[in-house]
Amino acid sequence: MNRTPAVEITVLRGTWESHQDGSFKWIKAGTDIIGMEYLCPCGCRTVGEIRFARPGETPRSPTHLWDGNRGEPTVTPSFSHVVAGEIHWSGILQRGEWIGVEFRDDDEPEREWEASHELCRELEAKAKPFVFYTAREQIEAASVIEKPAPPAEVVARIEELLI
Repeated sequence: MNRTPAVEITVLRGTWESHQDGSFKWIKAGTDIIGMEYLCPCGCRTVGEIRFARPGETPRSPTHLWDGNRGEPTVTPSFSHVVAGEIHWSGILQRGEWIGVEFRDDDEPEREWEASHELCRELEAKAKPFVFYTAREQIEAASVIEKPAPPAEVVARIEELLI
């Protein structure tokens, strides 16, 4: 499990080189925040994007929820950073901190499974609410939603945890 602080920055597209891993900037539509671009917390120096669910909008897949905290944001559910079709970082952004595991070798499926279990155990031990959306039957956690599930079911489960 690795941890990287999420630091809000102001950058122009294509000028991420001077910023630390895990830096992010808000994506806006007018004055509304609709997502975030981030410099991958693993150190690969690639930029990722997360789009947030918006009231009145048809949920997309994946659908992410932001808690509205600009200083120490939380985004749910967990997500993966994919480079050239390969997952090499997966985790969560919680209270301004990226919490995840790197993936970069041929043991990826086994490491992903182990990392998922470790993440579930750590979140449960700290009484942190989470939803794990997966097609894997081996995951044993209270907050598991098995794929496929309608987006409304996933969003409803997340909303339960945030209330």
